[in-house]
Amino acid sequence: MTLGCDNQPVGIDLELADVAAARYRLDSCQASRQLCPHDPDCEAKLYRLLSRGPSEFPYRQFRVINENMRLTGMGYEAEPEPWTTSAGEQAQQAREAAHFRWRSQTVPGKTGIPAFKLRSNDRWLVTTREIDEALAAYARVPAQQRASLEADPAWASWLQWLAIARERGGFEAEETLRRSRPAPGQGVERGGSVLEGGCEAVEREGHRLAVAGRAVIDAGYPLAEFQG
Repeated sequence: MTLGCDNQPVGIDLELADVAAARYRLDSCQASRQLCPHDPDCEAKLYRLLSRGPSEFPYRQFRVINENMRLTGMGYEAEPEPWTTSAGEQAQQAREAAHFRWRSQTVPGKTGIPAFKLRSNDRWLVTTREIDEALAAYARVPAQQRASLEADPAWASWLQWLAIARERGGFEAEETLRRSRPAPGQGVERGGSVLEGGCEAVEREGHRLAVAGRAVIDAGYPLAEFQG
């Protein structure tokens, strides 16, 4: 796992799949430095999706959640297939399609959500099928055991999150430095300038972060706070 600005482990941020896709498309359009060719335009689409309500999960550590999913049959331990590209996938469009398939991978013969999708920063996509399988398994858990698990606010929020995500195309899991502090001398760049104070400045700005090498880049739009 990557270390954050204060050399502490960075958590995993979960975002609804439709919002994440709109966010990445907006980033791509902005990077092109041309007028957005889409209708509705990328910025309008992102904000329309954000206006529908919370788009991010409020917890960032998943050791206990992964263990509970394993015990209830909602998830399983597995190793992901490594990312590889062939000569025929060098074109941008083909590479993006291959990357989508890799991020969506499942393990033959297994049902539910693989634990590795909540452990690394590979922009894993947890699909609606995986969510449906996980929730179906949980429905078979004895009522007394479910009641005991749901006394934990994090687990109750997890069940609520899955119910929302199944209606929004699933969710993506990705590491960020959103709540971290910078290494000495590390700033936060926005609009071509570096904000002094690094992550502290970003906390004041309240904006989502993306990471590019050693730079912490402010993507320029507010965080959508999850309210359970």
